[in-house]
Amino acid sequence: MSAYVELIRQDVCFREPSEDASSWPSSVSQLVQSLRSELKLPGWLKSGPIPYINQRAIDLIDQLRASDDASNVDLWDAPDKIIDKDTEQRLNVVFNSALVDCARVQAVVKAENFTGTPYPKESFLVILVRTVIWDAHARLSCLEEVPVVLPRHFSGEAVPILNYMAKSIYVPLVISICQEMSVEESAPDVDPQPSDESEEVSTVSESLGCSPPTLSEWLDAPPTNKPEEVEEEPAVVIPPPQFEAYFFAYRPSMVPPPTCHIPVMCMADEEQIPVLMSSLLYQRRVWHISDPLVGLEFSKYDTVIRLFVGWLEDDLSSGRALPRVHLLEVETPVTLDLSSPSVALMVSRMFFGLEPYISGIRDAAKNTVDKVFSETQTRSPFSWRIDTEVQDEETSSVESDDIREKVRRWAKNQSCSEEE
Repeated sequence: MSAYVELIRQDVCFREPSEDASSWPSSVSQLVQSLRSELKLPGWLKSGPIPYINQRAIDLIDQLRASDDASNVDLWDAPDKIIDKDTEQRLNVVFNSALVDCARVQAVVKAENFTGTPYPKESFLVILVRTVIWDAHARLSCLEEVPVVLPRHFSGEAVPILNYMAKSIYVPLVISICQEMSVEESAPDVDPQPSDESEEVSTVSESLGCSPPTLSEWLDAPPTNKPEEVEEEPAVVIPPPQFEAYFFAYRPSMVPPPTCHIPVMCMADEEQIPVLMSSLLYQRRVWHISDPLVGLEFSKYDTVIRLFVGWLEDDLSSGRALPRVHLLEVETPVTLDLSSPSVALMVSRMFFGLEPYISGIRDAAKNTVDKVFSETQTRSPFSWRIDTEVQDEETSSVESDDIREKVRRWAKNQSCSEEE
């Protein structure tokens, strides 16, 4: 599977932060500008009573105020910027959670420096992001260690090896909105076999009524040929077209759930993030959502995260069945090191400011849910999932089955001729 994942990763177009923003789609430019503008610290944190009761949060605010100097002047909001009381209270809840989790990250770094042994930090970073998102946007769903299905090959051609590899990856965090969608009950994939109780009882009675043969009877009996066991390959189950509206790696025999998750943000390591964002962007295309996707990248032993924005090309290039994915790393005024209290607060403020972006995706999903349901019922959705690739591979597997059967017959004839 790693080779296929690398193939998808190499197809992603990584855009440079320094390139001209006019070459980006307008929705991407607007989102990038919004993310950058929200990476600020509110001026009311500089002085006055600390609005927190958690001692770890209080200690980090003291640390932040003590380390503030002229070099950090660009990180603070303008002194005359007015924030209403309700927003200030909500931000205090978000900041308190961020500072508590930041203290945990600092504790791991201190232990690492003391022992000289590197410790994994990804779980602490994921917890910080998840908790802040929950506090900032209560209606969002935070999915941890969730199986996300891989996208099919961008050329649309069948890849036979896909039948013999895993078709999903487990990712640390996907943040999504929930949209209810009607699901029609489908017939089971395998018809249940009828059972004849009377036949079963008679068979058992016969077996009990016949005593086993003695040793001499068994030796005198003519040899019997055991029926040749035929290896049966498991039947290929084709996922229903409704699955194209989901990014989860469900079993093909399952009925899709009525609640569909539509991602607004995701988090993964440097190997997974391009593939993860590809799958999520393709799934959102089924929902006719063209807004860019926010992604966070981390490394296992580092406290720094990187901010990405991803989108799909509008048109298909020659020889492609799936539009190409573009990923842009957002240039930030400081390194996003979540062991720093100031950075943890800035990132939290940025997440808090995503409300217009999230509301836009939520409204788009509500407006297209009927259309998506209709398209998936008529088998005309945008097909992107790797597990629906099996449909194209069935015809190509017939030839290999014929060859296998010919080899079996040849081997059987060889054994018979040797016995003669």
